[in-house]
Amino acid sequence: MTKPTRPVAAIRMWGYAECVEEIEVGVSSVAAPIRIGNSGGSFNIRATGPIRRFNATHRKKIGRRLIEMSGKVAAAIRLHNDRQLA
Repeated sequence: MTKPTRPVAAIRMWGYAECVEEIEVGVSSVAAPIRIGNSGGSFNIRATGPIRRFNATHRKKIGRRLIEMSGKVAAAIRLHNDRQLA
């Protein structure tokens, strides 16, 4: 997979965002949006940890897992909303 030159393009292509020491030195995080209808990405699920453990390979694994989890969370929220409307 080629690496996009713009951060937003990378997020769209990979389906998750990475933060590598951008907020705090030594800390890295990965986040995936929870998409519900047309709400965009107003919710997310994330993992945060020390940069020494959250290397590029591990962030990629976490990103893929967070995408799976965000899909499950979105489905549960939609199911709950559907039951509320019934």
